[in-house]
Amino acid sequence: MQDRYTAGIDIGSTTVKLVICNPEGKAIFSRYRRHHSRTLETLRTMLEEVLSDLGDVNITAAFTGSAGMGLAESYGFPFIQEVVASSQLIRYRWPEVKTFVRPSGGGHIIQRKASGKKSNVGWRSARILPRIAACLNGSSRTT
Repeated sequence: MQDRYTAGIDIGSTTVKLVICNPEGKAIFSRYRRHHSRTLETLRTMLEEVLSDLGDVNITAAFTGSAGMGLAESYGFPFIQEVVASSQLIRYRWPEVKTFVRPSGGGHIIQRKASGKKSNVGWRSARILPRIAACLNGSSRTT
């Protein structure tokens, strides 16, 4: 039986991001491209690059992103919301992390685990990091 690779495809309002991981979970292929409103054409080109680089491999894919939802529904692929996907990856890779900040074009998301409860709070502000730092009694330095 052929090994199964996993693909994450994030199709947003301006870009397509694609990552392929081998069965051990290591990223072995990734691409980031502006799609200029040609989402399918851009994705098709990226998938052709996967085929060229990796050959005919068995891939399980999931979509995310604002435009990814429609494609996933139209073609019968799984869809996972971006914050959920981020939470799952962080929980898997860095189980000690209790808070993460995800700046994005669609706003800013804080996810904080406190008292065993998970809460998502969204802000739209160019000055979000200093506000978050003040709330957490830290600095606004990013690394």
